[in-house]
Amino acid sequence: MFRSVGFAVAVVGAWGSPMRKVSFSSGIVESYGAKCLDGSGAGYYIREVPGSQDWVFLLEGGGLCISIIDCQNRVKNGDHASSKHWPDTIDDHTNVLNDEFEGNQFAGFNAVFFPYCSGDTWMGTSKRSNRELGGLYTSGHLILEAGLDSIFSTVISVNRVLLAGFSAGGIGVFHSADWFRETITQKFGYSDAIVKASAQSGLFFPSTKESSVGVYQAWEIAGENAIRVDILASWWINFHEHPFYQKNCKANGESAARCWDSGIVANYVDTPMFIAQNRYDCNQMNGVMLFGYDCQADASTIDDKHRGYMNYFGNHTETALRALERDKGHSVFMPNCFKHVEDMCITTGGPVIDELQYADALSDWFFNDAHYGLYDSGDADGAIASSTCVCPNTQPNSRNSGAVIVI
Repeated sequence: MFRSVGFAVAVVGAWGSPMRKVSFSSGIVESYGAKCLDGSGAGYYIREVPGSQDWVFLLEGGGLCISIIDCQNRVKNGDHASSKHWPDTIDDHTNVLNDEFEGNQFAGFNAVFFPYCSGDTWMGTSKRSNRELGGLYTSGHLILEAGLDSIFSTVISVNRVLLAGFSAGGIGVFHSADWFRETITQKFGYSDAIVKASAQSGLFFPSTKESSVGVYQAWEIAGENAIRVDILASWWINFHEHPFYQKNCKANGESAARCWDSGIVANYVDTPMFIAQNRYDCNQMNGVMLFGYDCQADASTIDDKHRGYMNYFGNHTETALRALERDKGHSVFMPNCFKHVEDMCITTGGPVIDELQYADALSDWFFNDAHYGLYDSGDADGAIASSTCVCPNTQPNSRNSGAVIVI
């Protein structure tokens, strides 16, 4: 299955073993610019299954930073900003990297985890430090480039590939899916490979070309006519990150700012996609839309005024998702939950829509080309946090010590 060309991978694992860290060598770090926010060299975790020609990739989430203050605080607090303290191995028992066959049909795939350390939703493309951020680095897309070149330089054949990501990683999936597919099928020459993508809680923002949401305070004043926040927020992020542009979005004349907005970009993604997105994304509502209730809030205690905003936000989310399903053929799983990523379960449990969980629908979509438009619609009174809006185990990465791979 493997040939020794280009990068050298020192250890080949097996199904059922922890994922081992692969640290980029200093030469790779400098030539690709594959650096974390603090300038430390990036890398990935891998578990290879002998004989398998199938691959599953997961992009980690963890928010983003857009100013010198919050980016420097990320470095200071060790919040997804450095590789210096990455453990030697990890186990993931909650998402697509889960190596237990019960509940995860991707358990027998070769598995790759990209830990998030660039603060740029996997989109930064600059090898140079960012002056606006005090000399930090936003190089998330360059990390992916180095990682794929590392992995596939030693692979003879590829059959099926799933790219998945959650939160900031989900944003990265929207933007990188076509590039990822073309890199595997064209650059690396695996022309017969089937490549699909699933973004979990990455629809920042719930936008269509015609409309989007405003912040809570603007909605209080103007209601449905509140000024949409996505263009201004996208412009600001675009200015600071020097981001990778989804080529179809750019080719269709969309502005650089609009081409950061996942809701806009998704209209130009040709790779088959399965979008898992809560109707009420609490992280987005509180962190961006200034909603006033965070993800720890008991939805049953939210007052009527804020529930009105929840309905407004949820309706925009469903409108955007239904348009993407209708116009692009993307599959959708939309729970009626006031959550972010906590309920996107690949193991048993979690939200059920039309007798299907996300893992069930994702598997059928990936392996059997089934199409799904699963919407748990309703007003905010249905967004009561309960056992149906959480996964049995919400702690994704169990980190251990062990061997380290350096390439």
